[in-house]
Amino acid sequence: MKPFALTIFTEPIYAEDFIGRAKSFVRPLKYFLQGRELPGKKKFGGHYAVTRSLIEGLNKINADFNYNPSYEKDIRENVIVLAGVERLKKIIRLKNKGKIRRLFAGPNICESPNEEDGILADQAIDVCIVNSQWTREAFIAERNELKERIGIWYAGVATDYWKPQGPARSRDAIVYCKTNDTAFCKEVEDIVRDSSYNVIRIQYGNYNIEEYKDALSRSSFAVFLSKSESQGIALTEAWSMNVPTYVWDPREVIYKNGIAVETTSCPYLTKETGLRWKETAELKNILAQTNENSLSFEPRKQVMDLFSDEQSARNLVNMFVSVN
Repeated sequence: MKPFALTIFTEPIYAEDFIGRAKSFVRPLKYFLQGRELPGKKKFGGHYAVTRSLIEGLNKINADFNYNPSYEKDIRENVIVLAGVERLKKIIRLKNKGKIRRLFAGPNICESPNEEDGILADQAIDVCIVNSQWTREAFIAERNELKERIGIWYAGVATDYWKPQGPARSRDAIVYCKTNDTAFCKEVEDIVRDSSYNVIRIQYGNYNIEEYKDALSRSSFAVFLSKSESQGIALTEAWSMNVPTYVWDPREVIYKNGIAVETTSCPYLTKETGLRWKETAELKNILAQTNENSLSFEPRKQVMDLFSDEQSARNLVNMFVSVN
């Protein structure tokens, strides 16, 4: 069996032509002459969490791969473009010239397969990557020709970072707000407080991972408020810390080309990782059962089985190998 080799792209790098090589020399020289330090290269482009998971997962399983190579000669026979429309256009041209064997694209290039003149439906792409079942259904509703060329792959989490720090403070709980409905967030916080828990508010877009990790290490559970999620990496991070999640899941229906698609805010929630609810009365009942210690979860075990960086990387490699 031929060894598997992969190239990952997330952003354009200087071209391998004369102009591109010239830029790679001129930029550092410019900073040197100005007496400034050259800014460090961003470690992970595209969606940080997705790119980080894949690269670190591939490293852990000792896969043969490279990331954003600058020259065409360094591109392997298998390529995934995680993000970057312009980079994808260039890689499609190389695929059409026969210089690439397999090409995957996604999940962070376009929110709809109709964007960018439908580039994700280009015949040169072997598999269009999305990260959950409902997003797959939405893409197919918009572009039915993708039906046989669309695959589900989800990112993992760093289980050696997101791990339990010791016994949780039994009366602390997170309310994670990823909705513009501030009144609803406050209502949910009041419900949690009425159940005798101290609320730690995590506002989407307004926290860093250290703050989130600290909050998780102190909490018995987390209540998530988001209308929909294509994957829900913050949920997986909570599970990896062995924190179960009680997720508001309104199951909003969207229409794509007149086809109804039911969304979800927790595509990978299971009975091991938490519970979903739609009405606040359901949440109150869940909290009552929590107080009675009648609920049992094993979120960390689920993550170790399915959502580690290593397993995520293996899943992607297996998807490539399965494509003829």
